[in-house]
Amino acid sequence: MKPTSDPFDLTGKNIWVLGGAGYLGQAVVGLRAARNAHVRCAGLADKAATFVARQGLGDIVQPASLDVANTEMVSRFVAEHASAGVPHGLVVMTYAS
Repeated sequence: MKPTSDPFDLTGKNIWVLGGAGYLGQAVVGLRAARNAHVRCAGLADKAATFVARQGLGDIVQPASLDVANTEMVSRFVAEHASAGVPHGLVVMTYAS
């Protein structure tokens, strides 16, 4: 029996990728975008915006500035972006130094 749809299709899904502008995060963002997800790519300072612009992902990926080590900033980020709806998926690409 052949499936009638692609089980990996993310059309209409909102995915947040924290640390999405980093080395591994960029691959995660690119794969989610290739599967038609609406991706919120969060990174330090303007790194996410630079990455999204360089890759030409502006139609499907929205960059955001976020320092996950700053709990106040994370709270504001969640409150601001969750107003558009709770994400269908969350990927956290951070590391401890």
